[in-house]
Amino acid sequence: MTRIDLAAADAALQKMHTSVLTTEQQREEERLALNQSLGFSDEEPVPLEQNIEPPSPKSIPAAAQFIEGIEKRRLDLLALESWLSRTGSAVKSGNPPTVPEDQHRLLTGGR
Repeated sequence: MTRIDLAAADAALQKMHTSVLTTEQQREEERLALNQSLGFSDEEPVPLEQNIEPPSPKSIPAAAQFIEGIEKRRLDLLALESWLSRTGSAVKSGNPPTVPEDQHRLLTGGR
């Protein structure tokens, strides 16, 4: 083996080492982002289910089935509908509540 071959092999090894380190860093950043979005501490492990089978194409419902009744499953629309039903009489009486006050009541359970 020549020095050129050794240098090429060493360069390839260094490139792979850098690639592994970059991938590990990216995985750690994604793990931290997941923990943060779930409300877990940085060091707390997120329990994952084992042996999850991906859905087969035959078991995936048609697009029409996904869309059917979507307004009853969207939490933003349900919250808006609830807010409007609670504040409707106040608006009619000329005393409209503010959205932030209602959000506070929703978040604190009406306290």
